[in-house]
Amino acid sequence: MKFAFLLIFVFLAGFNGQAAPAEIFVAADGRDTNSGTKRKPYATLERARDQLRKLKAKKKFPPQGAIIWIRAGTYPLTKTFELSEQDSGSTNAPVFIRAFDDQQPRLIGGVELLLSDFHPVTDPTFLRRLDVSARTNVLEIELRKFGVTDFGGLWPEVFRGYNGWPELFCEGTPMHLARWPNAGFARMGAVLDSGSKPRYGEKPDRPGKFTYEGNRPERWLTSDEIFLDGFWSYKWYNECLKVAKVLPAEHTILFAAPHLYGVGGPSGG
Repeated sequence: MKFAFLLIFVFLAGFNGQAAPAEIFVAADGRDTNSGTKRKPYATLERARDQLRKLKAKKKFPPQGAIIWIRAGTYPLTKTFELSEQDSGSTNAPVFIRAFDDQQPRLIGGVELLLSDFHPVTDPTFLRRLDVSARTNVLEIELRKFGVTDFGGLWPEVFRGYNGWPELFCEGTPMHLARWPNAGFARMGAVLDSGSKPRYGEKPDRPGKFTYEGNRPERWLTSDEIFLDGFWSYKWYNECLKVAKVLPAEHTILFAAPHLYGVGGPSGG
């Protein structure tokens, strides 16, 4: 019987002349203390990855490679899922990470928030910064209660493009940061001081200064961090600059740092 069993085992393992790749399963309802099989899957990709690392360390990595199957479900990621050289396979022994049986697993690095978690703004300090018509339509939430403590840190006085701020998605649609105007651009008034022009090596740094029309900027007086993004000199170069002061009496805005080409262009016009 032992001899017959051995023959059957060899026949199955050597079917078509190849051994089957190792299969490791991950499921949203799994446990990392499980064995990683189809019936007892792991809960995280990290655990599946580490299992392959153990096989390699023990010289037991299958010669035909391995597949990590991910079942349908939501998988929260609180840190970057890291794959390095030690996790790669080879031409003859590849490593695949795949959705199982055409299922749709979701890897998310955010926190799910329900509408019921939000409530109307009541703090008078914040309400004063909102238009009267909008005050009853704005909701707020205390993100720290949901484990969100990293808000991107302090922004530099000058930057371009995305600067690491948190992102909010509503039913799969990305929201944009509150801004004014909601679309397009406002226009600045007269340039009182173009400031220094770092692009041409001008020192010391001297921020630009310009006038504005209307009274919208006066709502920002209680804010410590006001940033204006615009094409301050050329239509092909935008830059986001921190505001140092809003002077309502003079209808003037003073930046905290100079624009690369100077406000109003190299000529200051």
